Amino acid sequence: MHTNRTPVCGGQFVDNDGPSANYTNNLDSTTTICPTTPGQIVSVVFNTFDTEATYDALYVFDGNSIGAPQITSTNPAGNVPGGLAGGFWGTAVPGPFVSTSPDGCLTFRFISDNTQNRPGWTANVVCAQDSDKIVLVAFVDSNSNGIKDTGELLFPHGSFIYQQNSDGINVNGYSPTGQFALFDTNPANTYSFSYALQSQFASYYNSGTTTYSNISIAVGSGPQFLYFPITLTQSYNDVTVSIAPVTAPRPGFTYVNRITYKNQGIATANGTITFAKPPQITTFTVSQAGAVNNVSGFTYAFTNLLPNETRTFTVTMNVPLVPTVNINDVITATASITAPADDMDATNNASSNSQIVVNSWDPNDKMESRGKTIPFNTFTQDDYFFYTIRFQNNGTANAIDVKIEDVLNVLKIDAESVRMVSASHNYTMKRINNRLVWDFKNIFLTTSTANENGSRGYVQFKVKLIPGFQAGDIIPNNASIYFDSNPAIVTATFNSKFTVPLAVETFDSNSLALYPNPATNSVNIDLINTNEQISRVVFYDILGKIVKAVSTTATESLTVDVSDFPKGVYLVEITSDTNMKLSKKLVIQ
Repeated sequence: MHTNRTPVCGGQFVDNDGPSANYTNNLDSTTTICPTTPGQIVSVVFNTFDTEATYDALYVFDGNSIGAPQITSTNPAGNVPGGLAGGFWGTAVPGPFVSTSPDGCLTFRFISDNTQNRPGWTANVVCAQDSDKIVLVAFVDSNSNGIKDTGELLFPHGSFIYQQNSDGINVNGYSPTGQFALFDTNPANTYSFSYALQSQFASYYNSGTTTYSNISIAVGSGPQFLYFPITLTQSYNDVTVSIAPVTAPRPGFTYVNRITYKNQGIATANGTITFAKPPQITTFTVSQAGAVNNVSGFTYAFTNLLPNETRTFTVTMNVPLVPTVNINDVITATASITAPADDMDATNNASSNSQIVVNSWDPNDKMESRGKTIPFNTFTQDDYFFYTIRFQNNGTANAIDVKIEDVLNVLKIDAESVRMVSASHNYTMKRINNRLVWDFKNIFLTTSTANENGSRGYVQFKVKLIPGFQAGDIIPNNASIYFDSNPAIVTATFNSKFTVPLAVETFDSNSLALYPNPATNSVNIDLINTNEQISRVVFYDILGKIVKAVSTTATESLTVDVSDFPKGVYLVEITSDTNMKLSKKLVIQ
């Protein structure tokens, strides 16, 4: 058996049995690679990679131990011994991986089962001077000495608040690891920093009064680490579960949901996840070994979920053909997690996701978990909207960086209530007033032609509405997705509207929303407070001539391109699926 020496800067990192032999079975080995020169960081670039898919996985951690934040793949636990999610397997070359840890190290853990073995991997280890940057680190100060000691965990349940040049504009920086990097090539800029706990954790921790002022990033300074000690004031438990739609449901195709569960408490947790499939779905598979199917879905008993640990698995459902499901039908899946009696937040112990059945779909899109219509009497000012933004690399080369921007409706959405739920990859998020920016640095997102599953990603967050919303209100939202330096891909606008149950069917001017009006490039047509659906839309000019006609499968919402219309006034006639008609004026400017 080949014994692998600890890799060094400029050397190679190979599996335990070397580059010319298959790795052995029943492995659980850990390799930590650190720089030999202070101020440098480790990068590991894989040249070859071949492990048994779903059974043998390589896990990557951003630091000098497996207790460091994990750099995750989108893979679930599969059948890997120990049931750990987020490992890398198969033949797709992972990485490269670049350390962002204060020690500059990366740690790799490889686990194999007791059957097949494969060639493993070869990789180059590169050490280089770290970038000029400020790294903000929040950590649980177990001994209250104000210093981050070995073994003290990072703290992810808050935001770093900073201003540039005392301009009065607060930027809220968030990271799921508790560590946030700020880059700036202008050494004249200065920054001030503070830290704020998320409101639900304010009763259990004390963030102290640590602040920093007049911090700049000098050329050649390398990384500066600024620490924010957080102290625990009382014990608590908190487990969470969420569902994210990885693909959209299409008749005759598979529909994938990703279930994420995590332990936000301070003690190890055991429990059960219960999944209820959409009633239209009859067959499905679960990637998590040990799941027990039943007539409505399945249950899965998990054990030893450590504090701050996140696990995932996928549910792949077979969508029936038309007419069992039809275009624009809504299918809903739910998941719940058992929680200790003293779980501090019962609202995150269940998750529901409703998706609209489509004929074809754009892999770069945005949606809200309830679908496009929300019964007004089922939603309160304490409830959240759950948004998912999906993206996919359909280019010809790996995307090194991905960025997402989302400008929340300032009149409808309370931007300060934003909370992350889950994401497919490691990220940082900034909030500047109502503008959200996610950065996936060094994501190296593969192409869809090379690896369909590995080319996808998503972010999922929740947000509250500003009190005062009413039946008939429409909440619009979209997002811009950037792959490296390419122009933005702007998702279609997702409109959520509040409806009321109707005792008597009505169809009048109050049933039709036409916006924006005046319009320039496109106009949204929504039916509200009615059970009617749009089947045809006709645009007439002032002389009564038909300018454009659009027929559609029955739907409550429609967006029409009017960018080629001359400026002027038009009459828009909407015909419903029961042949009722409404008309409104539209101004093109």
